[in-house]
Amino acid sequence: MDQLTGMKSPVISFALLCLGLLGCSKPEVSPKEPVEVPTTEGTKSPKSEPVEAQASITREPNSPVNEAVEAPASEPSKTPAGETLKTPTTGEPEAPQSPPVETSSLPVLLTKPVSGSPYTIPGLKLDMLWCKPGPFHMGSPDGEKGREPDETLHEVTLTQGFWLGKYEVTQEQWEQVMGTNPSPFKGATLPVEQVSWKDAMMFCEKLTAKEKAAGRLPKGWVTKTGKRMGGKAYSLPTEAQWEYACRAGTTTAYSFGDTIPDKRVNFNGNVGNVTPVGNYPATPWGFHDLHGNAWEWCLDWYAGYPVGPVQDPVGPSTGKERVIRGGGCQGSGVGMRSANRGRDAPHVRSSFVGGSVGFRLSLQTEKTK
Repeated sequence: MDQLTGMKSPVISFALLCLGLLGCSKPEVSPKEPVEVPTTEGTKSPKSEPVEAQASITREPNSPVNEAVEAPASEPSKTPAGETLKTPTTGEPEAPQSPPVETSSLPVLLTKPVSGSPYTIPGLKLDMLWCKPGPFHMGSPDGEKGREPDETLHEVTLTQGFWLGKYEVTQEQWEQVMGTNPSPFKGATLPVEQVSWKDAMMFCEKLTAKEKAAGRLPKGWVTKTGKRMGGKAYSLPTEAQWEYACRAGTTTAYSFGDTIPDKRVNFNGNVGNVTPVGNYPATPWGFHDLHGNAWEWCLDWYAGYPVGPVQDPVGPSTGKERVIRGGGCQGSGVGMRSANRGRDAPHVRSSFVGGSVGFRLSLQTEKTK
């Protein structure tokens, strides 16, 4: 029994020792499990958060838009994506700024003469239309009602394009250049009248000097007869230029036909006086009041037409009377024909029968010699 007891004690001691060892090992194992779990979860959560942050960072350039969009994110159906983009984004408000491109394409918007294009003389708001070169028949055919002997029909070729005023020169434009107003019936948009040929040429000379000083008339730009008239850039149209523009490709008595429609022009006292320029319909080329309203001075001395075809006629170098064209507000319909020719002394103001005399500008390019 004692021996058994003696043997049992070591066995029990060994067993107890093993149990003790096992008990000590449990704390080492159990801590590892909870350490691993939080460690892996902890490493995942920090990584997932930066991913969300990066998503918002990618929209950083439009952060004002994102704030407006993300605020009502819980109600996507109510989030007006288009509206939020319109409010802070400048792209869409800038798009409507394209209309200025359209206005630049409008006629008579240039401030300098560019061959082939209309332009407007700044300050005066005087519109100039381009007439391309070409041939036409000047004068009238036999049998045209009201035809005069000095209207011999002949072929004319204008080899150079030129500009011609869209309207007759107004009283307001005259005053800005000359500082006076000789017209008996006042009105800013009425054609200036009771001006002589010399008065009109003085206006052209002063306007030319002003535009050259402003750098709007390039060197070498002169009227068709610029050399003879002292190199003036703005001048009166030659008689051929005037009729070429008035006909606008037509061969009828008027640019609108062989008869005068009601309310088409101001003539024969139907109104009683001159009317504002542009008050009546334009010719096919866009010119107003070439028929009626006020008579218009031309550059040429009056003389008979040449026989046969001619190029760029400018009339004789001397004479007693200057050509007047277009008819007036008191004149008859016959006097308004495209081929009708009037004349008067260059120093006389408005003594011409049928109404007062005004003018319109011309500008043509030519190489100076």
